[in-house]
Amino acid sequence: MKPGEFRFSPSGNWVVIDIIHIESKEEKAARRANLDIVSADPKNIMDIERKKAKEQLTYQEYVKDAVDTFDGKHGFQGIVKATGPLFDSDEEGYKVGDKVYHRGNSGEPMVHNKRLYWMLKPHEIYGKAPKNEHDI
Repeated sequence: MKPGEFRFSPSGNWVVIDIIHIESKEEKAARRANLDIVSADPKNIMDIERKKAKEQLTYQEYVKDAVDTFDGKHGFQGIVKATGPLFDSDEEGYKVGDKVYHRGNSGEPMVHNKRLYWMLKPHEIYGKAPKNEHDI
């Protein structure tokens, strides 16, 4: 498998997108200054136990935590990673690799190779976005 290759084929006319994280003002400033934003170390035994328990999540808990992290916070933009066999790219106007805008809080989360992707129907995608609008 080549680096960056996405080997998943959705059924029907589903479209799989990789959500683009739009950085906040503070995140951009930290990145420019080469600073890492880290959380505080655990202060007591309860915090240490919570941290250990969180590291041992089940698959369902992993998906829920991932969805909660991204829910409503992404910029409703993504890169099309895969399309189903019934998807017509000529009719819809976008294809694999295109950056698209999509409807907020739409689609279904999908975890593939421990990464979160979103599965959308074609009617939930507004259209193509300019490639250079945000630093990806």
